[in-house]
Amino acid sequence: MTIDTIRRINELSAIIDAKNYLEIGVWKGQVFNSLSFDGTKVAVDPRFKFDTQQYSSSKVLFYSTKSDKFFNGFRQDIKFDIVYLDGLHTYEQTFADLCNSLCFCRPESLILIDDTLPSDMYSSLRSQELCYEARRWSVQDNVEVSQKWHGDTYKVLYLINHYLRSYDYSTIVKSGNPQTVIWKRSLFNPEHKPPFKRFDNRELLHSLTENLGSINYIKTMESYGNIYNLSTEEDLFKYLREARK
Repeated sequence: MTIDTIRRINELSAIIDAKNYLEIGVWKGQVFNSLSFDGTKVAVDPRFKFDTQQYSSSKVLFYSTKSDKFFNGFRQDIKFDIVYLDGLHTYEQTFADLCNSLCFCRPESLILIDDTLPSDMYSSLRSQELCYEARRWSVQDNVEVSQKWHGDTYKVLYLINHYLRSYDYSTIVKSGNPQTVIWKRSLFNPEHKPPFKRFDNRELLHSLTENLGSINYIKTMESYGNIYNLSTEEDLFKYLREARK
C-alpha cells in the first residue's frame, strides 16, 4: 500500500539523513510526489500517469523512459541515498534495476524493493493478464476478484543472496504491504544480531539460482521460505539505527 511505502521511505531516510532519492516505476506518482528530500529527486517510468510538469523543478527530475535506457544515459553526478524499486514485475528486470542503482549509490544507501512477497499463487505469475484470468477461474460468479499482482519479483531474493554477498536484506511483514530492504553489510556491527534468520545454504543456493525457471511460489514457500529473511518493520528499523558503525 502507498501509505506503507511512504512511511518506510521516510523512516529509512531519517536513519541515514538521506538527501537524494531515486524511484523506478512511478506510475501515478502517489509515492514519489508525497516525499520531500533536501537534494535531488529522480523519477523513472516509461509512461507517467500524471502531469509531471506540475511537479518538475531543478531538483525534481522526471525521465519518461525504460529503466535500462535511463541508466545507460544518466550522466549527472548524483549519488542516491534512498532507492525505491517498483518497476516491471519480473526478477530479471528487478535485479538489473538493483545492480544499476548500486552504481549510483553511496555505501550507506538503502534500497527498498516492492512486490517481493506475492499474496497468493496467482499474484506470483509473470503475466498480469494470466494472473487476473486464472484468479477469475478460481472463484464463483459475482464474487469480487482481487486485483493484486506481484509477478515473479520474489525470485530476485535468490539472486541478491547468491551474487550480492556484500549486501544484507530483510523482508518486512506484519505491518502492511511486505517489502524488502537492502543495505551494505560491512557498515553494520556484526556483534548486533539482525532480527531475522539468514538464508545461508550456499551449495543449495547455487543450485537454486541456476534453475530459477523451475522454482515457483509454492515451492519457495514450502521449501525455501526463509529466503525472505523475514522481520517486522519495528525490529528491522531498530536494527538499522542501532547497528550502524
